[in-house]
Amino acid sequence: ERAAALEERIRREPLLFPPGARTLYRYARDFGFGIRTEIELPGEARGVLRLPRQLDPGDLLFMGFGYGIACTPLQLACAYAALANDGTLMKPYVVRRILAANGDLIEEHVPQRIRQVIPPTVAQQVRSMLQQVVERGTGTNARIEGIPIAGKTGTAQQWVEGSYSKRDYTASFVGMVPATKPALVIVTMLDRPRSDIYGGSTAAPLFRRIVESLCAIPHLALRYGIVGQESLPRQVAGDSVTVPTVRGLDVAHARTVLSAVGLDPGSIPLDRTRIVVEQEPAEGSRVERGRRIQLRTVPADSIEQCSLIGLPLRNAVAFAHRLGAAVRVVGSGTVRRYHWQRVGTERQVVLYCSR
Repeated sequence: ERAAALEERIRREPLLFPPGARTLYRYARDFGFGIRTEIELPGEARGVLRLPRQLDPGDLLFMGFGYGIACTPLQLACAYAALANDGTLMKPYVVRRILAANGDLIEEHVPQRIRQVIPPTVAQQVRSMLQQVVERGTGTNARIEGIPIAGKTGTAQQWVEGSYSKRDYTASFVGMVPATKPALVIVTMLDRPRSDIYGGSTAAPLFRRIVESLCAIPHLALRYGIVGQESLPRQVAGDSVTVPTVRGLDVAHARTVLSAVGLDPGSIPLDRTRIVVEQEPAEGSRVERGRRIQLRTVPADSIEQCSLIGLPLRNAVAFAHRLGAAVRVVGSGTVRRYHWQRVGTERQVVLYCSR
């Protein structure tokens, strides 16, 4: 009941004690609403946030629970990330770093602080309220035993042809995990759900499934502090994955592919000048998630003697490009045979593929 009361407080307190227009506008802007994040993606919208002079007392009441304002999912994620970062708003980015073929760093993005929106103590208090929302409020469908989660459900009528629709809704859940020391903010949002309109019934379970999937990938669960080392056997017991093909890929790419499915690429150095020519267990094997995959690599300048037969087309093309050769493809799927030829001054490999 106390958690439910706290959640009601989050929703209703603006109604009981509405702030002034300038104060509400300032905090909304400071949290990033009504402003483009300037993320490196085209077509970003700034959302809708009216100026203080455009707000009347009724607007202040409705804005307290999310009406009269429009934002993008990214803006919403950034605002919650500010709560996770003890009140500090950060600039989002998509690409962490760009590397040259030899592994040299070309460009790198680092976390960039924009502003301190609220004091750390206030952010911690809000996180505590949001954690209780998940424990015993409308966000219980996001709850995972043993993992502290903080978050909030959302159920919003959509603006359709000049008025709020009685039929079309946006259901959402924004959560941070682990709540005690957040490392991830995840936004789940459904456009016009039909089975149920409420975020707690539709979006919250989706959030839970995403976090459960992360728990099944040991290195990610540990990296983000979602579970401790002692919890991993329980979290991943009985979970298995199919070993992907990494032959023909450079070591850095192979490590990324293996890690993405929850396999351990081992301690082999990250080196884009070496190519994977053998792997154990073989591709297609079914192994327990977290299993270490043994890789044999050779320098890129000696891979011409390695066979392309059995490689997925994508890997074979990467292999040929590493040799500086042009590629001609016949068919699709897996390489069954191939031959080298010269077309004018250009060296070319012809790949014959089938499924």
